[in-house]
Amino acid sequence: MSKRNWCDTCRGSGSASDVLLRCASCPRLFHKECAGLRHNPGNGWECPFCEAEGSVGSSSDADFESNRTSQIVLKKRISAVRKCHKTLQERSRSFLSREKSKLKPFVSSKWLRDCKSGVDKDKS
Repeated sequence: MSKRNWCDTCRGSGSASDVLLRCASCPRLFHKECAGLRHNPGNGWECPFCEAEGSVGSSSDADFESNRTSQIVLKKRISAVRKCHKTLQERSRSFLSREKSKLKPFVSSKWLRDCKSGVDKDKS
């Protein structure tokens, strides 16, 4: 069984400085920002997907509309985060290709190759 180590919103990996939060109701993991949180939640935190699924069984039209609106907001947030991560990856690759000669004395050639190809350094 493989250990999951990526955010279910942006697909970015977790690290010591970029902790992933685990949902109490499902196996999903999220960066705090990707889950729309400003502070670290306590134990028993449920992800936006599980919260939305939990409110699906409610009977009022207002609850249904509220749930639908939150789903739309969540999808927009996911899209924005993925776009941001894609831009950051492109900028990182561009930087590495421009500054490769300056970085060579400080890092191994394998590290440079892995970074340029997009391999996660924490997994190797």
